[in-house]
Amino acid sequence: MARKRLRLQPTCRLHCEAARGLVPASAAPGDARRFLMKDARFLSMLFCAAVVAAFWRAPAPGPAEFFAPPVSQAMSVEAPAGEESLPAVAPFSHSVNLAETPDGRLAAVWFSGSKEAESDVAIWMSIRGASGWSAPRAIATPETTSAGTGAFVRTLGNAVLAVAGGKLHLFYVSVGYGGWAASSLNHAVSDDEGATWSAPKKLVTSPFLNISTLARGAALPLTDGGFGLPVYHELLDKRGEWLRLSAEGDILAKTRLPSERRALQPSVAALDGRRALAILRDSGVGAGLLMAAVTEDGGDSWRALPSLPIVNEDSFAALLRLRDGRLLLAANPAPGKARNPLVLFISETGDAWKVLCTVERSARGDENFAYPSLLQSRDGLIHLAYTRNYRALAHRVFAPDFSGCAP
Repeated sequence: MARKRLRLQPTCRLHCEAARGLVPASAAPGDARRFLMKDARFLSMLFCAAVVAAFWRAPAPGPAEFFAPPVSQAMSVEAPAGEESLPAVAPFSHSVNLAETPDGRLAAVWFSGSKEAESDVAIWMSIRGASGWSAPRAIATPETTSAGTGAFVRTLGNAVLAVAGGKLHLFYVSVGYGGWAASSLNHAVSDDEGATWSAPKKLVTSPFLNISTLARGAALPLTDGGFGLPVYHELLDKRGEWLRLSAEGDILAKTRLPSERRALQPSVAALDGRRALAILRDSGVGAGLLMAAVTEDGGDSWRALPSLPIVNEDSFAALLRLRDGRLLLAANPAPGKARNPLVLFISETGDAWKVLCTVERSARGDENFAYPSLLQSRDGLIHLAYTRNYRALAHRVFAPDFSGCAP
C-alpha cells in the first residue's frame, strides 16, 4: 500500500495559495479585507496552512534497504541450561524488550510499577554480563519525560530498544490524559551503552493532536544507518504502521500496514534487502488469527497477506529471522483472551508454520505467559524474554538447533 499523499480540496487549496501570494488576489473569493473579515474563510486559511505544515516531511534519502545478513549455517553452540528471571523492581512488570548493545552485551528494557497505568510506572533497564543481569536502573519516569517534552505525563508504557550508529535508541510510550489510545511516542538516545540518556523528545507522528502512536515490536536496522520501527494506532481505529527513521531517530516516512481486520502491535522480520514480513495482532471481531503483510520495496508500501492458520486472539506475537534463513515466531495459540501457553513456531518461508517448542503452559486459566521478545545474539544463541503473570519477566536461551525444546 502506497504512502498517503496530501490532497487538499480545491477551495482549501485556493485559500492557501491566495494567502501565500501564489495566485492573484482576485482569484480568491472577495478582496483581502473581506477575506480577513470573514471568520470562516480566515479559519479555513489557517487550517490549510496547519495541515500543509503538519504533513511536511524532509525528502527521504532514497529507497530503504533492510540490513539482512546473508543466510549461513546454524552455529554449533550450546545454550545454558534452564531459565532465569530478570531482577524484580516492583509488583507489576510487563512488556520486556531485548536488544544487543554495540559492545555485544544483552540488554533488556521494560515498564514496571505498582500496577499498570499508575503514576509510579517507570522504564527500567538491565544488562546481562558474565555474572548475570545487572541491578535494574530507571531510565525514564513520568517526571523526566514531562521535563524533557514539556507535556503533562501521567504514566508510561511499552518500551523498545534499538541500536543504530553505535548508539542505543529508546522509544517508549507515555500517557497524559485518557488511556492507551491517547498515548504519545518518545525518543531518547544513549552513546555510552545505556549509562546515561539524552532528554527525551516527543516524536511527531500525527498531524492532529499527535497522539495514539504506540510501539511494541523490535526495530529493524537499515543499510543507511537508520532503522524501521513497527508501531500501531488505537484512537477510533486500530491499525499497524511502519516508521522509517534516520540514524538520529528522526521520522523520514510513515506507512500504514494493511490488514484484514482491526490490528495492533506489528512485529516485522526482514527476508532480504527489500522484502520483509509483518505479523499483526488481531484486535477485531473474527477468527482471532494472526494477520500478515509483506513489503517488497524496503517498507515504502505494504500489501495484506492471508491470515496465518494460528489462533492468537488479541495477544502480541514476536517474529524473528534466524541467521539460517528460517523464521521464528513466539505466540499464544489459544482461543479467547488466554495468553497461555507460550509456543515457538518455525517456518522456512513464512507460508507454512509448525510447532517447534512449547515454552510454558499451565492448566490454570488465569496464568499468563505473554508479550514475548526474540533476539539472536552474535554468538548464535536465541534469546526469549516474556511476561509471566505480569509479576515477573522470564528469560530463556536456546541453541540454534533448539535441542531440548519439545512440542
